[in-house]
Amino acid sequence: MRLTKKYIKDLLGNTIYYRALNYYREGRVKKIQMSEDGSFLLGEVKGSGRNTYEVEIEFEEYGEIREAFCGCPYPYLCKHIGAVLLEYLEWHEKNPEKTNGKTGISIENPFKNDTEKEDFNELIIDLKDTGEVEHPIFRKLELLNSSLNLDAIEPTSSSMRKGFRLIFVIEKNFPHYYGSGYSIRNTNWIIRPALQYIKRDGEAGRIERYNASKITYPISEVELTLLSIIERHDENKAPFEYLIDYFLPENKSLVNMKVDFDSIPAKSEKSIEENMDKDVHNGNQVPLLYIKREKRYEKLSFSEICKINLKFNFFSLMINRNNEPVFKPLAEFIDNDNEVASIKDHHFLGVSSKVFFVVDEVNRKIFYKTDRPFGHHALVENLLKIDNGFTYSDIKRLEGIIDKRYSDSINVHFPAKKVRILNLRPKTILSLRGVYNGLEVGLMFKYSFVDGKLDDDKNKTEGEGLKASDDGAIQSTGKPISRRKAFTRVIPSNLESDILILNEKEEGDTEEIVITWRDKNYEDTISSYIRELFDEDTDYTSRYLGRRYFSWQEKNPDNDPLLISLNIDQFLIKYGEKLLSEGFELRKDGKKIATASKVTFTANWGIDWFDIKTELQSDDGAVFDFNPDTDVIDGSFLRSKNSYILLDKRHIEKIKSLYQHGTVQKDSVRISKYDISIIEELYQDIKNRDEKNIKKIKKIIDGLKKFDGIKNVKPPETFSGKLRDYQQAGLNWLYFLNKYGLNGILADDMGLGKTIQALALILTLKDQKRFKRALIVAPVSTLSNWINEIERFAPSISTFLYHGPSRQQQIDNIESADVTVTSYGTLRNDIEQLLNYSFTYLILDESQMVKNPLSKSYKSVRIINAENRLSLTGTPVENSTTDLWAQMNFLNPGLLGTLPDFKRRFSKAIEKDHDTSKSELLKKIIFPFILRRKKEDVLKELPPKEEIIIYATMDKKQGQIYEKIRHFYKNKVSQKIAKNGLNKSSMIIFEALLKLRQAAILPSLVSKNYEHIPSCKLDLLKLKIDEVLSENHKALVFSQFRGSLSRIREWIKGLNVGYTYLDGSTRNREDVIRAFQEEDDKKIFIISLKAGGLGINLTASNYVFLFDPWWNPAVEMQAVDRSHRIGQMNKVTIYKLITKDTIEEKILMLQDKKRNLVKDIISTEKAFFKSLSREEIMSLFDNSSA
Repeated sequence: MRLTKKYIKDLLGNTIYYRALNYYREGRVKKIQMSEDGSFLLGEVKGSGRNTYEVEIEFEEYGEIREAFCGCPYPYLCKHIGAVLLEYLEWHEKNPEKTNGKTGISIENPFKNDTEKEDFNELIIDLKDTGEVEHPIFRKLELLNSSLNLDAIEPTSSSMRKGFRLIFVIEKNFPHYYGSGYSIRNTNWIIRPALQYIKRDGEAGRIERYNASKITYPISEVELTLLSIIERHDENKAPFEYLIDYFLPENKSLVNMKVDFDSIPAKSEKSIEENMDKDVHNGNQVPLLYIKREKRYEKLSFSEICKINLKFNFFSLMINRNNEPVFKPLAEFIDNDNEVASIKDHHFLGVSSKVFFVVDEVNRKIFYKTDRPFGHHALVENLLKIDNGFTYSDIKRLEGIIDKRYSDSINVHFPAKKVRILNLRPKTILSLRGVYNGLEVGLMFKYSFVDGKLDDDKNKTEGEGLKASDDGAIQSTGKPISRRKAFTRVIPSNLESDILILNEKEEGDTEEIVITWRDKNYEDTISSYIRELFDEDTDYTSRYLGRRYFSWQEKNPDNDPLLISLNIDQFLIKYGEKLLSEGFELRKDGKKIATASKVTFTANWGIDWFDIKTELQSDDGAVFDFNPDTDVIDGSFLRSKNSYILLDKRHIEKIKSLYQHGTVQKDSVRISKYDISIIEELYQDIKNRDEKNIKKIKKIIDGLKKFDGIKNVKPPETFSGKLRDYQQAGLNWLYFLNKYGLNGILADDMGLGKTIQALALILTLKDQKRFKRALIVAPVSTLSNWINEIERFAPSISTFLYHGPSRQQQIDNIESADVTVTSYGTLRNDIEQLLNYSFTYLILDESQMVKNPLSKSYKSVRIINAENRLSLTGTPVENSTTDLWAQMNFLNPGLLGTLPDFKRRFSKAIEKDHDTSKSELLKKIIFPFILRRKKEDVLKELPPKEEIIIYATMDKKQGQIYEKIRHFYKNKVSQKIAKNGLNKSSMIIFEALLKLRQAAILPSLVSKNYEHIPSCKLDLLKLKIDEVLSENHKALVFSQFRGSLSRIREWIKGLNVGYTYLDGSTRNREDVIRAFQEEDDKKIFIISLKAGGLGINLTASNYVFLFDPWWNPAVEMQAVDRSHRIGQMNKVTIYKLITKDTIEEKILMLQDKKRNLVKDIISTEKAFFKSLSREEIMSLFDNSSA
């Protein structure tokens, strides 16, 4: 494995790399383990606090990282992964001899010898004085004796450091409930200390509870004084009125004031002065003050009051004085910036010994006045205290008094000149709110007045003479309307007032106040109708809950909200259409519900995409632009802006389907131009479907729907071969994609001639003068095969093999060659030179080689200049669905969205949740771009193959070793899972599975101490090989462990039988393969499962031995198909060797149980056991085979 610090740094980036370096130097890597074949590196890293994270790293065969996982919350390549890589690199450099041909390492291996037992570890720590003080009491003492300096509170760039500083927070003093009534303290605002975290760059961070031991920034004497005062109160909270003076901008020197502690209730007799240094000056620094609103903290500023406005709002009518209106005051406090704070309740006017103030929560500001004439606050406070209100005469008299005494600072603002009184009939609103046991239905009424007429447009007059008769008809004696104004007021049915103010928002700034009498008779009629309508679904047993949610309804329980035993969807289905047709307005959580009668789409063409906008039209003709960024489909309705729209099932399915196919933009959903399946689904509802680009997509859809109708393309005479029927169909499909500028995957089973179909396409395009040159990228093992196939089937094509040490001197041959063939490694290394050339086609053979989007190979093929792209693979999905994303993103960028989006939409749903609907959706999207045929469907003449499982039984010695290992790991895994949970125990589970499998195959793979222990499986293989040789057959033997391959090779050598050998280190691959295929004396081919699973034709053999089973059946199938393919004349027999009563037998059972998951998704050991439950994991360690 070619691992360097530069590679690790490039992989992680500078910031993460240096954090990883620190962890590595601090010795935080507790354990590392490399698998024998060098494909997996496992590690254990001590994180912050008590956290320990497990790291798993999987390598490609050529040494690059394929995938990396860590148990920490960081979603990308993290410092823990980097630390493990650096630790392994150090071990590798110090022990080069241990990695020469064998990379497996295991630190803390419990099998050092046969007699060693795991006991307890003894740790001795020498005690010594390091000078570092950690106990919080020392920090507190240091803070109490520190002086304030400005840089410590507001750090400059030269003194920035992370830590906690002291701040103060005010919040509302909510009343405390005691039995039958409320007890309100004599204050509206309380103040308490808190801590604010300062980041390394000086930026203010989170705010948390006060804890003196955590403060790292020096605190001032002012702050110490405030702390001392507050701590003398219960719960570290004090009335803010006492302490506001300390925060005012003009009172920076208040630290030198003597505080009258006798006036403040004491919490203890301890004097504050004990904690203060009287010789230290404050530095004129004002403490930081924040306000807490709900769960947010916001910094407060101070603004001096320069003007006070007194406004008067309508309060009631005095019936005994000819309906004379009565008004109540509102006080507006205005500062120098003309910002305003308003209060109606005298309780919200704060008064201290020096100032009076108002807290404006919305603008995060405190309005205050210090140098005030005597009586300002008393005047305002007393006016707000008056309960009965003021008549117009009272207000005028008050205005005269204030003009004489306070004209410089207080102003009476009362422009109202008349009050208009109406009699209106309301519109009924049902307010719907979901509760834990159903739906709460509240009754409300909307009184509206538009241009002097009712909502139903029956009246166009104004004045007190507007009245409704008993039958609901409107009678008017008023004057014709000459102004256009609209007023609306929505009220709950249980509101006690008989009069409503319609222009509440303008009140205090308008010459006319508009009010209406409520139509109580009509409201009562509607209330009775609603209760009767919902009677069968009303939960009367829980009605008291409604009064708990709406405490003001206690006095009128008949008008409580109804508790309906339906959810919102059920309610709308049963009652929604009826209520809307009867004129009711429905609201859910305050937002209106309408009914959509039509849904249409507009598709706007981009470079490689469509932006699709959705438009909804309601029954009343209103049009809503559906905004996918903010609008949400919830059940059977759509929440759009401030309204709810009821949708039928067909509309919902179309909108949701659009969501699933695309990515949300600001006001549209963006879909790839290649996602033709959604265009087909929406086509009839697309308003601009007659545009050129959409018509083109429709033509592609029609062609793919009628696959047999795709134009037949005859290969030119220069093609020296004959295509089978399915290969001709494949050529037709490839040509169709090329015609419309699309790219795809030819995913036929291995051995069906994907190479021939690709060559036929190249020759056809060349014959039509639509071809310049192609670049074919393939595994090293198949390069010569491509050259041979081109010479055989397309001799008119000139070729250039760009590979080997002298390739750079011949690179100009790319210009003149029709086809350049190169390897993935060469492409990766020479990408800068290859970017100087352009190609008609870029063809990837065994395209699963670029399934890792983080690899350099993937990034390299993505940027090659090619007009068209084609992938050839028999296994488009090996490890996970992200394999498919990588290949599709190479072919048709954007089809499946970004990788994070794809993982969110598909990977988790398919791999973890087994969501079949998501699987079907994914298949539907990629269907036009994948052509896959199976051998059993198109090659009827291919000889059959038979798979036989044969079992080997361990002798006593091997059984004892296996049981020892099983018992050890069963306890260890059980304890680890119990302590850390399943997800954080992957490292030990992987280790246990690996050791158990090795013990079942060859005990010597576990430890050299077991070299003398026989292997029942090896003995069984010898018997079967002897049978094959006695009948003069040829056989393939596959294993994933180099140790197994070596033992088998040694035994074959002793038989004096011709054999060939291939693993990842073999350099003369073609010579080895040719020798086995052509030389009769070469009877046995010993092959590494990974090294020999791709691009090899081994039809000379008709027996295949799978010495040890692999987790993914697809990998085993690749190995078998080296023999069972076109050209095979004999029946192929596959022997799968399984050691009885071991982990291997249990894995077979679990594979059968989870067949679909393993077949479609899972391939690696870590992926396999991550799909298992805790019970399934622990069953692997049982000694029963059942």
